[in-house]
Amino acid sequence: MRTRSRHTYEFKREAVRMATAPGNSIASVASDLGVDRSVVAD
Repeated sequence: MRTRSRHTYEFKREAVRMATAPGNSIASVASDLGVDRSVVAD
């Protein structure tokens, strides 16, 4: 069973900034950060 990773506040803030920037998709941001799409979408 996989353990749940914990992301820092800074990581989450940067993910939101990237995902809301014009021209960026959630899928591309998730790929750039090395996480699953659902991590960014939630």
